[in-house]
Amino acid sequence: MAMQTIERSRAYPALALEDGKRMMGEILARLGTGSFSREVLGEILGYSNARGGPGARKIAALAQFGFLRRRAGLYSPTTLAREAVESGSEAARRAALNRALRQPPLFGALLDRYLPQGRVPSQLAAVLWRDYGITRKASSVAAETFCKSARFAGVLDRNGAFLPDHPVRSEQGLDPGLAANRQATGDLNGDLAPEPEQRFEFALTRGLVARLFLPLDLCRRDLEIVRRQLDFLDYQVTEEDMA
Repeated sequence: MAMQTIERSRAYPALALEDGKRMMGEILARLGTGSFSREVLGEILGYSNARGGPGARKIAALAQFGFLRRRAGLYSPTTLAREAVESGSEAARRAALNRALRQPPLFGALLDRYLPQGRVPSQLAAVLWRDYGITRKASSVAAETFCKSARFAGVLDRNGAFLPDHPVRSEQGLDPGLAANRQATGDLNGDLAPEPEQRFEFALTRGLVARLFLPLDLCRRDLEIVRRQLDFLDYQVTEEDMA
């Protein structure tokens, strides 16, 4: 009898940023700062079993947002968590939420990819399934979790467009030279003629080949975006090995 292969999705937060902030508020209010076991955190969040199931996934999501730091098997609230929950300044809270939104590798990769385009695609679930290792079954939930988190952080509107003048957009927006080029050519959709590029090919295991296409003219910010994508792949492999 053939064994059925279970399709596993790549990692993404099991809760949206708004829920993560609320849960961190409960943890900070009842426990304060310090280091706590997973069981203690699970009890605060209302789960009798924090070693598996929803309790474990939500604690992992808090760590993915950068709200919890794990060390020697214990979890501690981070400075980012305290800024997002306890800061007396609305601007400081908003900036903390923007930083938290970027912490999950999947979310950071999506922001790097779509901020220059000004919006996320309406079929984001299909993109997650095709390009980011999210299973077809989980893709709709993952897409909604990202969009809901981005809306809560004040980054995205309900139509999927990035809001102007928010911290993430100011940092990650279009290169001024590219924007000027688009205005000069009347190309508002960004469909510019392809530019010269450099190509790299790497032989992988099982006879597979990886291909990397990069513009000839790279700035340091471009390299940071590429590194973030590689970090995302490294996180995927690490998650798979630990499962």
